[in-house]
Order: sequence, then C-alpha cells, then structure tokens
Amino acid sequence: MLASALIGCGRTGPAAATRPAIPHPSASPARHVPRGPARGQAGPLSATFVSASDGWVLVGIRCGRAFCLRLQHTTDGGGRWTVVPSPQLASPAIAGQVRAVRFADPKDGWLYGSGLFATHDGGRSWHPVALPGLGRPLAEVAALAALDGVVDAIVVKGRNSNTGGPARLYVSDITRDDWRLVAGAGGSGGWGTLSVAGGVGYASVPRESFAGGGGPVVVTGLALFRSFDGRSWVRLPAPPCVTGIPAAATSTVLYLVCGGGAAAGSQDKPVYRSDNGGDTWLPVTSAPFGGDLDGAAASQDTLLVSWGGGAAGIYASLDNGEHWVTAYAGQSPMGITEMGMITAARGYAIDSRSLLVMTRDAGRHWAVVRLAAEPGRA
Repeated sequence: MLASALIGCGRTGPAAATRPAIPHPSASPARHVPRGPARGQAGPLSATFVSASDGWVLVGIRCGRAFCLRLQHTTDGGGRWTVVPSPQLASPAIAGQVRAVRFADPKDGWLYGSGLFATHDGGRSWHPVALPGLGRPLAEVAALAALDGVVDAIVVKGRNSNTGGPARLYVSDITRDDWRLVAGAGGSGGWGTLSVAGGVGYASVPRESFAGGGGPVVVTGLALFRSFDGRSWVRLPAPPCVTGIPAAATSTVLYLVCGGGAAAGSQDKPVYRSDNGGDTWLPVTSAPFGGDLDGAAASQDTLLVSWGGGAAGIYASLDNGEHWVTAYAGQSPMGITEMGMITAARGYAIDSRSLLVMTRDAGRHWAVVRLAAEPGRA
C-alpha cells in the first residue's frame, strides 16, 4: 500500500518525488510491495506457497490479553487447512517481531519483520536467526524470497532516522542459517522488494535523500538488480520511473507499475514491460486511475495491480496491460496487504489483514478461503 502520497514516475529520468509509506512485504513467487500488517492484528497476516498445492498462512490470534501467532498448512491448494503445532508461535514476544512468512520447500521457512526466525522441520519449531543490522529501532527485514537453494533478504538497517535506510541484500543457504552480505546490492532507501519467476530473481531498492529542516524524504530513483542463482546480483540499467513496483511474470518478462500523480485517493499508474529481464523497457498503458497504487503481481497469463485509499481492490489485465477490469473489491479501505501469483492461473491476496482470498482463473474472480477453526471458535 503505497499510501496517499505523491510518487513521481517519468520516462526520461529520475525527477524528485515524495516518499511512499513503508511498504508491506512482498509475496512469492510474484511479488507485491507495501506496508505490513499491524502488530496485534487478528486474522490472516501473510501466506506463502511452494507449489500449486502446498502452502501456509500465518494467522494472528488472541491468547488471553496478548497476541500470538498460528501457522496453518494446506496440501490441496487451499481447499482444506490444518494447524501446524508450534510452541514458539504461542509466544507474544515472537508475534511482536513478525509480520510475514515464507517457505522455500516443505521443510525450510522463515518468519520476518523486525526479527527473523527460521524453521527446518516444516514449521513445528522456530529459532531466532542473527542477521547484521537487525535490532535497531527502525531496522527490519523488508522482503524475503527463496531462489535456487538459497534465500535472499533485504534488510533495512534503520541507521538514518529520517529514511529508515540504508537497505542491504543478504543471502543464506536455505538449510543453514549462514547469512552473508551480497556485495553491491542495496540502496539508501528504507524499503525494498524481491520478485522471483522462472528461476530468476529481481530486487528493487529506492534511492532516497533528506534535506533536513522539516522537509520531506525525497525519492530520487529506483535501483533494480537481477540474479540467476540468488547468490550473485547485478545492477540493471535505470528503470523508466522514479518509484514503482516490479513484478516478474517469467524469467525474462518483467513488469514495472509506477506511481504517478495522485488526487483524492486516486493515482496514475503507468505500466512498463521488459522482455529481456529489465535491460530495456517499453510503455504498455496505465492501470485504472482509481485508488492509490498498492502492489503488483504477475504470471505469464495475468498482471495484477492492487489499490487502496478510501477503498481497496485488485485490478486485473489478461492481455499484457492493454485492458483492465476490477476483479476484486476489498472488504476495507485498509487495502490489500499481500498479493502473489502461485502458478499461471492461481494466486492469493491478504485483504485488510482479515481475509485470505484466492483466484483459480488468473485473477478474473476471487473467493474467500475458509481456514481451520481456531480453538474456542465455531
């Protein structure tokens, strides 16, 4: 949810723009940006799938006067869910440090936010993981994704009290917690995204500056990086807009949904497409003006753009952005906190931190998913 902020986008170069709100986590394998769920929120917080059938959802629950977490697992694509018992997730201390979940395979997964926790037994047990930069008041894991046997994380260091940055990229083997810095991958901004499709990863980090004197944080550009193995990353040429959300559709097809001029809960959303993995870009069209740019996800069959600001929902295009329909109207103006495509036709979204919704027809239609009942609930 890039909240109601003016964020610039232009084809000719990086004009200054005011900074969007802290984005919520991205989804896997096709990514979504903006801000994460609020601490202490009951209901679905985040979801992750490693195949069309195998997935997990992280649920916030009340435990007395405190707030705890519970993990649910599906092996049939979201038709039925079972609770994964874990004594660590019953701890309010962990709940206060977590906003999202990602799995690389049926055993190896991570919970992240201001802290980082790992499991190597399918979510039954979790342990804290040391990652350089975490622990400061503004520091957090902004995005996390698995690629080719490793897991990558964008860590916002929180050293700059105005921007929250800088942001740096770290990598670890999925079966071992041996995080190390990826040289040259990062930026000055206080957020970032990761998008993976077809075995290729894309990372984005904004360039931000702060002049002081009560002025705004200014976004001056967007740094994009690409990796074929998750271990080494190369910087791509400057993208066509200052602030945008990349969404990988295939290993080579990459979309960039930009944030343009905004007015009264609506915003221009120019869309660009690259057919060579971000080396060059061509304008496609614009997603509908209604709503503020919230997130983006893609597959080879669809491009999704979520929006918020006074209302919330998902726009879908099934012809490379030429035409758009309002495929889903959200249940709350708080927006879509997470969204991703699992296969060419299947995808999911977290609606306002209270509903998990899924599509099985490339985003044309969405349905609320019924999770396993929590103790004490019908």
